[in-house]
Amino acid sequence: MPKISSPTLAEHQARQRRALVAAAVAILADGGVGALTPASAGRRASLARSSTYQYFDSGAALVAAAVEAAQAEVDGAVIRATGDAESSDGVIAAYISTLLALATTVPARAVRALEHAELPPMCAARLRELADAQREPLVAALVTRRDPAPPG
Repeated sequence: MPKISSPTLAEHQARQRRALVAAAVAILADGGVGALTPASAGRRASLARSSTYQYFDSGAALVAAAVEAAQAEVDGAVIRATGDAESSDGVIAAYISTLLALATTVPARAVRALEHAELPPMCAARLRELADAQREPLVAALVTRRDPAPPG
């Protein structure tokens, strides 16, 4: 029987799920969608492949969780940086500098790996939705400046 390393079973399961998602994001960043399988994520998170299915019922569900986690981390950084800006020009500068600073991070590399991958329709739609939300501060700043909004 596996050892539970948390005070409660629910905390243990949440920790295991987070470890699998982090492993999936890292695998996407390093090897792309083709490298991400429940088995590879389980190995990277030090879990048996069969244990992976306790948290994700399919490879597509694991990809979806990784999409959400990677894009959310990048989006969060952009939104925090642009939210602190005091002008449209400040938002634009913060947006660009933040994306440049994040360019080589694991989450940003994982998102780039997903851009041209054949994803399940649900994952592709969610990735587009998250990317659109990430662009909102930039688009709003450009509209305020009366500059043309970037193409979607």
